Amino acid sequence: MLLAALTALRLLTSTGAQTFHDPEVGHVEVSWQCDEERTGRCFLAPDGSGSIVVWYRAGDAVPRLQSAGTNLHTFAGRESDSNWARVELPPGGGRLSLIAPSGRAIWALDVEPLPSEAAALREARRAFKRGELVRAEKILEATTQAGVDEGDSGQTAAALDLRQRIAFRNGHFQRGVQLAERALAAYDRVGWTSRRCELAFALAARHIDDKNDLEAAASILRAEAHCGSSVPSLAAEYYYLCARIAELQERWRDASSGYEHARRLAERLQRRADELGYLSSHYVLADAIHDDAALRQIEAKIAGLSRDTLDLCAHATAWTNIGWTLLMRRQRGGTGPDPRVLFEWARAAYEGPTACRSHRLAQNNRINLALAQLQDGRHDEALALLVAIDPDELDLDEAQWYRIAEIEAHLAARQLERADASVAALSSLALRTRRPELMMHAAYHQGLLHEAQGQPERALAAYAAAEAARDELLLPWGFGAARERAAADWYQGVARMLALSLAAERPAEALCTMRTARRRALRAAERLVNLPPQRLAPARERFLALRRASAMNRGGDRLRSAVTRQRRYQERRSLDMAARSGLEEALDGDEPASTAPTCVGLRSPEPGELQLFYFPVGGGLLMFAADEEGIQTRRAAFPRSSDADLQSETLLAPFERALERARVVRVYVAGESAEIEVHALPWRDGPLLATVPVVYAVDTSASEIEPLRTTATLVVADPEGGLRLANDEADAVLAAWRRLGLPARVLAAHEGHQGVIDGLADGLVFHFIGHAGRPAHVVEAPDPWNIELQLADHSSISVDDVLAALPSAPPLVLLPACETGLVDPGAPSGGLSLAPALVLRGAAVVVATTRAVEDRAASELMRAFYDQATTTADLLDPGLLSRAQAELLAGARCEAYPDLCAFRVWVP
Repeated sequence: MLLAALTALRLLTSTGAQTFHDPEVGHVEVSWQCDEERTGRCFLAPDGSGSIVVWYRAGDAVPRLQSAGTNLHTFAGRESDSNWARVELPPGGGRLSLIAPSGRAIWALDVEPLPSEAAALREARRAFKRGELVRAEKILEATTQAGVDEGDSGQTAAALDLRQRIAFRNGHFQRGVQLAERALAAYDRVGWTSRRCELAFALAARHIDDKNDLEAAASILRAEAHCGSSVPSLAAEYYYLCARIAELQERWRDASSGYEHARRLAERLQRRADELGYLSSHYVLADAIHDDAALRQIEAKIAGLSRDTLDLCAHATAWTNIGWTLLMRRQRGGTGPDPRVLFEWARAAYEGPTACRSHRLAQNNRINLALAQLQDGRHDEALALLVAIDPDELDLDEAQWYRIAEIEAHLAARQLERADASVAALSSLALRTRRPELMMHAAYHQGLLHEAQGQPERALAAYAAAEAARDELLLPWGFGAARERAAADWYQGVARMLALSLAAERPAEALCTMRTARRRALRAAERLVNLPPQRLAPARERFLALRRASAMNRGGDRLRSAVTRQRRYQERRSLDMAARSGLEEALDGDEPASTAPTCVGLRSPEPGELQLFYFPVGGGLLMFAADEEGIQTRRAAFPRSSDADLQSETLLAPFERALERARVVRVYVAGESAEIEVHALPWRDGPLLATVPVVYAVDTSASEIEPLRTTATLVVADPEGGLRLANDEADAVLAAWRRLGLPARVLAAHEGHQGVIDGLADGLVFHFIGHAGRPAHVVEAPDPWNIELQLADHSSISVDDVLAALPSAPPLVLLPACETGLVDPGAPSGGLSLAPALVLRGAAVVVATTRAVEDRAASELMRAFYDQATTTADLLDPGLLSRAQAELLAGARCEAYPDLCAFRVWVP
């Protein structure tokens, strides 16, 4: 038990450990793993291993762990200034103590043997394990009829616990919940802390898995948050369940952080099987949001764990999750490692003589393995796996993938009649459930069948239906590029539509398919900015209130402890999510999600304009060039080399004649191609921008152009003086505006959120001098939505502010701060940063940067930009930036002055 002096200390659930301060050794954290904990005491099962694991760390002087009557093995921890120890105890138990350098005990834990269970309870547990649920229930009913007896050492509580497991096993959810609540109360009464917490967490998991009731699960976790500190060995499971809820609520950054926290806690206590499970869940999430950096880190950790000795069943669950992730990556049209070896390992566990042998899991694994065999062209092996499965025994998801595997196997074997029957079965399943995902897969596989039957027009119609179902599945969009990344896959329908249209020599149809696919993520943002003011007003007021609360929460971070800062960061993330959710709700009922997107209202080439489209598909790149003379199409391998000459040869050379006659080039980039700086590619004797002005199109639908305004607003947001040239740049901007006859309004560093919003909404020009970047509470991620203009009062201007709080944008916006036009290669649209968001809000020209830039280069370029203008009308010339860049480059290539070429012009 804890020393009396420590029992009154507040336990911090944010660390998942007992945490306290000692005057001699400083900040101390301790975690431990027991078989069971009761009111602060550590128990070991009589038939257990007789050992526990303790992890500890101290800030100043590392204490030593001392044991009485035990064997102690201490090892250096993987975190700095930490240690972990495996302690072997005799049958009678013992005491562990942390000893400061002075010899004083600063922490202690008594370890005792766990009392044995009553004979009836042991017999019921054995019957349960044999699957004799009726017999087990009869034995237990007599045990729990009289209620809880404090003298029964928790036998009644344990019996109620086992009864709730039987109820859930039999599919009686409400009865299971009632029994679980009685067991929780019984455990609480006799002080079985760890059993109570384990049951509460299991109940939360059942609400997630069985009912998808996230609010009920979250309510349980809020009530039981103390379990993460009072039972440190359960802290990892607490964070894991919180992460699962966050993932299902599509708060993916919170989920990623939660999985990582759970893994670290499991690692502290050498809980290898738990750590592997948390890693596999994190792996599935990282793959879903295309977080490649996290994937590489997780793969390395999994490889390290695989060298440890883990039981086959612990491996089986993790390898199934990871294998499924790899399988779906390939199924969606991507590339990745072959998952078959993982499924074969899992098969040995589920079909062999193991503790996790399971007919249900074996069938699931056979479906996975069949799909993997098909990906390797082995349709005979796939059919042999499927023939042993009874589809009537499968749940909905399993039935869906069984039918998909069956269709693809029959098509590969040219068994078209059987494939037709399987497509009919999948379509019937989709019509019965009306699930968009099922309807998408059913329509897509109908298209595959029509192609195999030589009916391309019917195949095109089926693929279009699949895309309509995909829209219903994905729209309305939640705001944030992570949502777009997660929904970027399943583009095979688009790929096949493109191939069929081009094969039929209908390039305009193919180009429309590409544009609607690229614009999918922009449509909800476009709908939001076009909402009637009366529809948007309530959501806008709620949004602004949440943004003000977030800004107030940001003050004084530097003066707070790390633990308090982390708590406040979480509060801010919650406020941000609530604000974005409110924007989503404003779209409800605005447009049916199934409305088919069209190209009506999208821009056609004007005289002298060349439109270049770059769309990654499969492992290649589909390119279109459109001008007055028509549409050209080309295919190429995606230029993954950073060699600018090679990129130019791939992207520009095929359209040489069109480039020669162009007076302006309008670039439409998607996904990975958004990172390629087309304007900076070498062409003739310099960069392309020196030959012809280059702009980047957001590709908005047609909208009325507002009449020109006559004022300009300058914001100087550099309160700490970090921008050495800020004042000089401001003087130069104001001088240029006086020369052009523009009345100026200057907003100084202390100006807050509303003042800057008002400045953005009023005038011809808005020029920002200051910093942009991710707020401190945002997890590092390639998400352009999180780049904000930072203001001195701790507030900021975000993409959400532009979409929801800004009435309209000025025609010209200049944002020479870092990453104001950041692109996301994992998002089909390239991600929505401040620059394209302002275009959606009505700006005609936005100048912004795709990466961090040096202060001097930005200042020089802005001076050169204004020097190119002789009238206010010139400021809206999209070619102004290209001419300014060419002047400063003076014939050099962009590789010599990369900061100058980090600037792009965004236009509608």
